[in-house]
Amino acid sequence: MKLLKSLTLAVAAAMMLSACGGSDDVGKELGVTKPSVRYIHAIPAPATNVDFYNNGVIAQSNTAYTFVSAFNNFSSGATTFSYDLTGTTTPLATAPSFNAVNGHEYTVIAIVGTSALPAISVIDDPFDKGLLNNQARVRAFNASFNANSVGPVDVYLIAGTAGDITTATPQWPMSPMPRPCPPRARTLYMSMAASM
Repeated sequence: MKLLKSLTLAVAAAMMLSACGGSDDVGKELGVTKPSVRYIHAIPAPATNVDFYNNGVIAQSNTAYTFVSAFNNFSSGATTFSYDLTGTTTPLATAPSFNAVNGHEYTVIAIVGTSALPAISVIDDPFDKGLLNNQARVRAFNASFNANSVGPVDVYLIAGTAGDITTATPQWPMSPMPRPCPPRARTLYMSMAASM
């Protein structure tokens, strides 16, 4: 009975933190907060604006190249992300449908695919950071339009503004990093100390 009471209090506290605009890390860790999604427009040419859709409903409209939205909550369950040119209704790319889960963050990226045609990538981030962890997490995704012809890239993390890349070693666990990620693939985070 005592365990049930403690668990109920923890869930209630997580829900209150989320509702009050505080950190929802506890809610994500417990899987009680709604899933959230952000959208990234990474197609440079031809420079056209796109509309992002979540289950056929416009979620972000008239987004320009380099647009990155904030995370927005949506309902869990069957989910299909897509995008089209602003002002049209024919999808340029549609991700495979999947079951969106509470506590997860999704990143939807409009990219140029391997055949130089519009493509879409969805990254699923289940919350896997410890609540007391004070390290920053960094993710890299090679969304460059010419990645198919140029190939993989190395990723460097350099401390401060005086860092010199010419003497540095790639710091990414996957360097050189291939591109693109398959739909819904989860790429790794790299954790680093806050002093980096």
